[in-house]
Amino acid sequence: MKTLVMGNEIVKMFGQGDERQTVLKNVSVQIEKGEFVAVMGPSGSGKSTLLFALGGMEAIDGGTVTFNGQNLSQLSEDQLSKLRQTGMGFVFQQPTLLKNLDILDNILLPALRGSHKNAAALTEKAEMLMQKMGIEELKGRSITEVSGGQLQRAGICRALLMTPEIIFCDEPTGALNSKSANETMKLFSQINAEGVALLIVTHDAKVAANAQRVLFMRDGSIVDELRLSKTGHSTEENIKRVAQRLEYLEI
Repeated sequence: MKTLVMGNEIVKMFGQGDERQTVLKNVSVQIEKGEFVAVMGPSGSGKSTLLFALGGMEAIDGGTVTFNGQNLSQLSEDQLSKLRQTGMGFVFQQPTLLKNLDILDNILLPALRGSHKNAAALTEKAEMLMQKMGIEELKGRSITEVSGGQLQRAGICRALLMTPEIIFCDEPTGALNSKSANETMKLFSQINAEGVALLIVTHDAKVAANAQRVLFMRDGSIVDELRLSKTGHSTEENIKRVAQRLEYLEI
């Protein structure tokens, strides 16, 4: 497999003077094309900061991050923005959707801002994605008229609209009930099976159990890694393996 995202000896600091803290401590990680990786760790361990650094949303203080061999720190802000719009997708715990736009327009907005593609073609693709996600009938509704699970599906449609090679997800099921969370993870697994790489930050062993690899973080470092098999173990067995590793690591 070919490496898609590579982080080498990443250092990230926050704060000034005596309050300056190192949040990522020489972290190295790579994600292959089409791979599904989960990141787990306690609050403050640096897992979300790592996601933002690998996705080019946070400038780093040391080390390198490359995407398809491109060093992100060597790109201009316009080049980096274009790369995020075309090569990457982002899904967060709370979808950042606008109340004055309907669901379809919320899905289209980022792509229309940064793309020279035909608006009609983008709209057609957005409607196709909504149909695939089971929310096509909601396209004209306000974001206040749909459920949290439906909003998350809209966020996934938005992330997929420009055909990214990877989707970065920060606690994508954290605000959902168990049914919506399970449905969302089925969608992510389907997306991954179609060749899109995933990096998901989560506290939930059930979510992490869908990944091929789970990285465990503590105090700004990756302290362990667990490889999961889809052929030799059932989902329940993988959930148990993740939970046991969390217990062993006292995370």
